[in-house]
Amino acid sequence: MLLEELYQIVKQGSELPIEFWKDDLNSKKNELIQSLQKLSDKLDDKTNTKKQIDILINTLKQDKINELSLAKNLAFVPNVFTNTADAKIQKLLNDYQIKLKTFLISAQLSNSANESREKLKENLSIEQQIEYDKDLYSKTGMFYCLEYYLTLYKKITDSKTEQEKKFFIETDEVDVGIAKLPGLWLDFYKNEVLEKFIYLILNDSERIKLLKAYFSTKNIFMGIQKSCINNEPCKFIYNPTSLTNANDSLRQLIVSMIQSFQHMGINNLGSQFLTPYGEKPLLSDLIKVI
Repeated sequence: MLLEELYQIVKQGSELPIEFWKDDLNSKKNELIQSLQKLSDKLDDKTNTKKQIDILINTLKQDKINELSLAKNLAFVPNVFTNTADAKIQKLLNDYQIKLKTFLISAQLSNSANESREKLKENLSIEQQIEYDKDLYSKTGMFYCLEYYLTLYKKITDSKTEQEKKFFIETDEVDVGIAKLPGLWLDFYKNEVLEKFIYLILNDSERIKLLKAYFSTKNIFMGIQKSCINNEPCKFIYNPTSLTNANDSLRQLIVSMIQSFQHMGINNLGSQFLTPYGEKPLLSDLIKVI
């Protein structure tokens, strides 16, 4: 069914940037184009929906599919199915809209970051690009990302009860004395580290490795469902993600980040503000104890 196939695309887009699933999309896009063309042929030429479906078809025909164009034009697909009374289709449409919203946000962020990186690369020599990345890692990457995750990871692992551990995930703000930090669920929901650090890395190899690690962990954390009703305190439902899953995935992301820092020639924590594991420990030692 066409709607189910398109739902799988928006689901993939909500979970990962297109570079991680473009091969899968390319393998089935010819069949999708044929199905969409049949759908388009049934629609009134004067309708906006037909125009957008035709634009979606043209987007899929491109050798290099633009992620943002794809997300924007997939937004018009539900218009074709809204009049159906079938309960299964209605549920699928609802799920489609939820995933599409996340896909659109992700595609917009990715597109903006791609444009910014390309402009930087045009104006910087290879040597300057290397220095730019080192500066990004040693400042923003260190203070606001790696040490932030390490601080909350240690808070969780040092906590004795499940409720204490969950606090560092669920709360909007964690007071660690020297600073107030966002809780982990909120951080991943708002793509803070992605936007401030990972998407800004010019080194393609390091950026792609960190993107994969980041989204793997983000998707685990987004598996903790946040429910807010009226003025009542929000509730967090650990299904399908468990507390153990979340903490293990955070550790894996931290390990991937440490390895990336080492590849960039940075071998110690900065410890300028946050010192969860003491003053300027070696990253090689840190990996063994977390």
